[in-house]
Amino acid sequence: MMDLPVRRLRADAVLPSQAYAGDAGLDLAACEGVTLEPQSAQRIMTAVQGSVESFAKRGLLPVFLVGAGVRRHLRQLIGHYMPQVAVLSHNEIPDGVNIQSLGIIRWNDDS
Repeated sequence: MMDLPVRRLRADAVLPSQAYAGDAGLDLAACEGVTLEPQSAQRIMTAVQGSVESFAKRGLLPVFLVGAGVRRHLRQLIGHYMPQVAVLSHNEIPDGVNIQSLGIIRWNDDS
């Protein structure tokens, strides 16, 4: 099994896992929809940049694991300034990948 270090965007985001040994794939869990207010964009960019630096200090390429409904929006927000960041949703993780959470990105006091 391959390891994939990621950071979640929400504390309640559940990492995909196998329900039973021998399952062919991973079981997914969904969070509620995320609403992004325009004034949050800079806080998110700052938090993502700090996390990217944390990955770099470990010698890792940055990968962020998000819900499918958030993936495109986050990619659009950060893609121009941080094209090296991979933004994946749960359904893009192939079988045989062991996901290692390196933490959660926090961009406001409510997280």
